[in-house]
Amino acid sequence: MSNSDTQPASVSSDVTHKSIDEKPDEFEDYHGDPNEKPEFLGANGKKLNLYVSCLASTGFLLFGYDQGVMGSLLSLDSFRETFKTIDTYSNPHNSTLQGFTIAVYEIGCFMGAISTLYLGDKLGRLKIMFIGCIIMIIGAILQCTSFGLAQLIVARIITGIGNGMNTSTVPVWQSECAKPSQRGKLIAVAGAMITGGIMISYWIDFGFYFTKGTVSWRFPI
Repeated sequence: MSNSDTQPASVSSDVTHKSIDEKPDEFEDYHGDPNEKPEFLGANGKKLNLYVSCLASTGFLLFGYDQGVMGSLLSLDSFRETFKTIDTYSNPHNSTLQGFTIAVYEIGCFMGAISTLYLGDKLGRLKIMFIGCIIMIIGAILQCTSFGLAQLIVARIITGIGNGMNTSTVPVWQSECAKPSQRGKLIAVAGAMITGGIMISYWIDFGFYFTKGTVSWRFPI
């Protein structure tokens, strides 16, 4: 057998040997334990999953609260005096404008949810949730300090944008962090917290019904 016949086999052997032994460039500086569990704020494993689930449940609790809080405030005397253009007691024809003022919150939720299609992958889940919370805080401050209908409508849209960003991101983030065998259960628990938020809003509205002045509707919002 000539040297020319054996040379390709030798070259192929060298290439195979190098491809097995050499590490990719991205792993050259890695010295960690491959079995190490991810850690955040000193927690990992089941403890970290519990923290994630509690935070996700809080997001849905807030979603339910915002859905139910306004319904009981529309009949308060102080609320009707502040926003006379949506007072259906004195003028039933204001019902359409009143319905728009309340429902416009859902438009904000839609806008916030749609925005996460692009921003969710660009900024990441945690940043989106923090941004959503900040937007909701700004919207809530604008709502509870409203003295005119225009401010109330704009404030409800802003609050809805923040809530839409949160409610569209929280379940995805929770599913990504949870074990596959627990995802369905955790999402169901978080979704059930929506009704818990509605219940809390009703009881707070009921408690402040007996107060006097605009605090009866400003504080719940």
